[in-house]
Amino acid sequence: GLVGWQYNSSITTAYATGAATGGDRALVGGLVGGQYESSSITTAYATGAVMGGDDAKVGGLVGHAEKSSISTAYATGAVTGGDNAAVGGLVGTQLVGNITTTYAAGDVAGGAGAFVGGLVGFTEAGVAQTVAGDQNYWRTQAAGVSGCGYIASGDCGGVTGKTEAELKQLITFTDWSIDTVGGQSKTWRLYTGDAYPLLKVFLRPLAVGV
Repeated sequence: GLVGWQYNSSITTAYATGAATGGDRALVGGLVGGQYESSSITTAYATGAVMGGDDAKVGGLVGHAEKSSISTAYATGAVTGGDNAAVGGLVGTQLVGNITTTYAAGDVAGGAGAFVGGLVGFTEAGVAQTVAGDQNYWRTQAAGVSGCGYIASGDCGGVTGKTEAELKQLITFTDWSIDTVGGQSKTWRLYTGDAYPLLKVFLRPLAVGV
């Protein structure tokens, strides 16, 4: 959506809204396709639909994350992969790294033999490698879909499923720097009951004439 391949670098205060599509064995992400070697993504989001073919690694924000970190980010687009793909609402596959203070709200689906997770499709050591209190959330949806589609070792700690209505309530995000009124020095803004949390750095005032 923004970068195909990220290596030993940082992406911050960035977003992508267009659809991202890849073929078989591709790395496809709403923001970044492949993220490697001490790379980081922070204060970022993607809203476009993401689609990959068979054996692809497909994520709403990042297709494949390895030895890297993602924080203060979200993805809301639908994510779809083919047979034997790794499909995650936020990240397709995560091999060693950290995911903190994120959420994924898009529908996720995969073909036969696919690893499908509301937040991460396949994780090598579990998303539990997060900072204490910096919880990650995913929107609960179809029966049989969990936060992590497959975990090679460890667990899916630090990842909590919430309904669409719960993801629009302040009580869900008590550990986040988030507010429901303007004029505060917080990272996130929540319009209670109307929208998922938004990153304040991207918000702009709107003047309405009468």
